[in-house]
Amino acid sequence: MLVRVLLDNGITGIGEASTLGGPRWAEESVESISAAVLNYLAPALRGEPAMAFEANAIRMGAAAIRNFSAKGALESALVDAVGKTLGLPASALLGGAVRRVGCGLHASPYCTIKLEKDDTRQRFASSAFAH
Repeated sequence: MLVRVLLDNGITGIGEASTLGGPRWAEESVESISAAVLNYLAPALRGEPAMAFEANAIRMGAAAIRNFSAKGALESALVDAVGKTLGLPASALLGGAVRRVGCGLHASPYCTIKLEKDDTRQRFASSAFAH
């Protein structure tokens, strides 16, 4: 399930919640994720600063117990939107990429992609978010 957030600056972020086998496999389903996001989590975050990741996690925790996929999708969407706002990859907001190349999750085990530009750390360090 995809979750989209729209910031006041017009930037959109996308996050994903995976339910694997649905309620037969885990406690969350597409329906429960949708209900948690729409009825509890999004209202708890509305109007709050998107860059306040830790505070937003606390707000979501107070709004709903467990619902980890739903919370993860919203958190990913917020990180995506903030990264786009700052002109940085999401990895820069999470401490930087661990590896310079990685393998995507699809049928071919032989894929290689570049995860971040060389100047990412310098741009993050000079951004208002780093101060």
